[in-house]
Amino acid sequence: MPLAAVRVMAASVIVAARLALCSLAAMIALAADGARAQEPARPVEGLIVAVSEFSDPALAPYALTGARADAAAMRGAFKAFAGEDAPTMVLEGTAATLAQVREELTRLSNSAMPGQRIMLYFSAHGSRIPDSGPRDETDGEDEVLLLADAGEWRNGALPGALVDDELAMFVRAMRERGADVFLAIDSCASGGAMRGAEHMAVRTISPAVLGVPNRALRSAQRRDATWVEDDMPAGSGRLVTLAAGPTGDAAWDTPEGGLFTRSLAPALAASPADFVALVREQRQLQARSALPGPASEAGGAIESAFFFAGDLPDLVANARAMPLPDWTLDLHSAAAPRCDGETAGPPHLRNPAERLHLDHCDAVMLALAAPEPGFVDAWYVDSAGGRTLISPIGGLYLDGRSPAHLDFTFISHDPTTGTPFPAGTDHLLLFWRKGSAAADHAAIIEFAVGD
Repeated sequence: MPLAAVRVMAASVIVAARLALCSLAAMIALAADGARAQEPARPVEGLIVAVSEFSDPALAPYALTGARADAAAMRGAFKAFAGEDAPTMVLEGTAATLAQVREELTRLSNSAMPGQRIMLYFSAHGSRIPDSGPRDETDGEDEVLLLADAGEWRNGALPGALVDDELAMFVRAMRERGADVFLAIDSCASGGAMRGAEHMAVRTISPAVLGVPNRALRSAQRRDATWVEDDMPAGSGRLVTLAAGPTGDAAWDTPEGGLFTRSLAPALAASPADFVALVREQRQLQARSALPGPASEAGGAIESAFFFAGDLPDLVANARAMPLPDWTLDLHSAAAPRCDGETAGPPHLRNPAERLHLDHCDAVMLALAAPEPGFVDAWYVDSAGGRTLISPIGGLYLDGRSPAHLDFTFISHDPTTGTPFPAGTDHLLLFWRKGSAAADHAAIIEFAVGD
């Protein structure tokens, strides 16, 4: 199956008409009795790193009191969905040194195999240092996780710091060997050792506390970079990332555990159908907490089944079994020969009840309005079964008054090679639901590919 291409450009979403390895999160809360496509069980292994204390007395006041609880919660959650016999290495407290973490990441990288599933979890303080790698950071900084042997800046380096570039290197090595990786991080690198209420503290240590020279950070500015960039070639293992919040936002610590982990662990233990369901459950649990905190940040192959195994509902079959929503749907398309939605030609009204014949790179624009508030989960499913979520993970919100808009680009050729995709029918599925309830109405728009 050709490589998928899903990326955001300005206000539009680029959707390949054929999808193979999808990006991060996968599924909506649909009826559980839908048709299923099964994946065989595969080897699974976990690494849990929780830095609850520092060996350097100068950093002792910044010990993460909740990291010990995080380790226990994540180990229990991992065993709940992976099985009691699943190999799990837990590095907690003073055992969570940079050398030990590197040793475990090296072991996992060297032993990774096609089809293996690996979970990497980190509960630690974050911080920032001058970019020491391939100068790939737009703001001149690297994000780091501070491990148990972290210390003050010396000789142009920060001891005991796991740099984002190094973590990315290990993850890449695992995926190059065919392993699928789920990476979860409860930390933040926002800078500024802020303190919240007596019960809470932010999981970051200011570069100033660590002695990182100010001159190295003079160009610092907030950015939304990810810990691991997903630029792997076709055939590599998949990656899903889930972090306590975007780079620059706070991740909160409590004696009972990190705010993010306290909602992630029970969501994991529930073994959701897919990563989309996992992220939704985690966010809902956190939202019900009395403590503040940012929404988690998800990325990668979220359309995959949870932890890359198990069953996925047949979205097309589920949509066909549901009645049409009571809404107004306007559909337009516009020619955009360069796949550039900003320079697309004049829009033409289309009939969503007809099978649509579009040209490669045509811009597709939908306007949805409903008489009452609700959410739309929009999935693009190609004829080979590949799927892409083109609405936000939480759903496209309709306020019951004004239209909500959903735009994407139709692609009928492989974006890398230019090879036409095989002939078939692709489907845009629009599931309607109220709040966090399961979808109970759906609309289907068909697209002709290759004929």
